[in-house]
This record gives sequence, C-alpha cells and structure tokens, in this order.
Amino acid sequence: MNPVARLLSLGRNFGFAVVLLVVLLAVNLILSPGRFQPGSWGALVGLAAPLIGAAIASTPVILAGRGGIDISVGPLMGFINALAIQVFLGAGISSPLVLVPAALLVGALVGAANGFLATIVRIQPIVATLGTYLILAGVTLTILPAPIGPAPAWLKALSGPLSMLPLALMFIAWWLVRRTPYYDQLMAVGSDDRAAYT
Repeated sequence: MNPVARLLSLGRNFGFAVVLLVVLLAVNLILSPGRFQPGSWGALVGLAAPLIGAAIASTPVILAGRGGIDISVGPLMGFINALAIQVFLGAGISSPLVLVPAALLVGALVGAANGFLATIVRIQPIVATLGTYLILAGVTLTILPAPIGPAPAWLKALSGPLSMLPLALMFIAWWLVRRTPYYDQLMAVGSDDRAAYT
C-alpha cells in the first residue's frame, strides 16, 4: 500500500477520533490553561490512567462483535479498591507484590463470571454485566460506605510522572497482541460468534 492510500485509510478509520480529540483539548485549554503546563502532566495522566487502562481492557470484548460491552468495569474498580482497603490495608498489608496480583485475580474472577453468563448461559453481555454492575455497586457500598484513609506510598507515587509507566506497559502489551493470531481470530468473530467456531 502506498503512503497516500495508507494516510487516507488512517483518516477514514481514525479521522473522527482525532478531530474529537483536538476539539476536546482546545476546550480544555480554554477552560483551564494551567492544566497543560508541563508540571501538571503527571497528575493529569495519573487521573486518567485508570480509565485508560479500563478502556484498553474492554477493547477485546467490544472488538469481538455482537455489540458486547462490559459496563461493570467501573463498579469492579470500586469493588477492588474497597476490598483492598478493608481486607489488605486493614490487616496492614500494603505491598504491591500482594495487592496487584490480588486485584488482578478478583478482576479475572468477575470477568470469568461475566464471560460465563454471556457465552454459556447466552445472556446478552450488556444485561449480564448490568447485573454484575448492580451487585458490585451494592457490595462496595456495604463494604465501604465512605472513602477512608490515605493510599499506600507506592500507589501515590504512581499518580505523578510515574503513571506513564503502567500506561506504556499497557500500550506495549496491546501492540504485541495486535501482532498475534489471537487478534486476527478476535476480529474474525464478527457479529456471529457461533459461526466463527465452525
């Protein structure tokens, strides 16, 4: 493919997203110019990093077709935070070597439950994850009705300039996934997941 055709293809695929990004950045710059000073970039990325991570994690589900989307991601993040605060930090455990794997395990278990409901029980993904959303939101409010206590020091450090590190790792992981047969199979599912298995 020649460079002009490639540029036109990128414009068709990402043109609207790029225009929307530029408009939102311009509005942000007008409303709060101090946000774009180099000293505040770390804090800005630190605030956005959890949402960016959640969006990257949700991408394969959306790409797989059938209009599948996991709307329980936000409450799951809140549930994991509440669990970490009440169970681990309450017991004096604040090491990232314990908290991060525990958070990933809880996320994987909830994701597996959502996957089971959507693929085996054949409930529409948005309905299945709405149920999970409501359950997680209720349990989180029961465990932790109000925000309490400070975050561990290592987690606070990640809200500054170091927040670029987890984001960079996520983007590298996604870049690598796009070069595997799994990505091709994921894109081949289309709107009929049953036909994709035959």
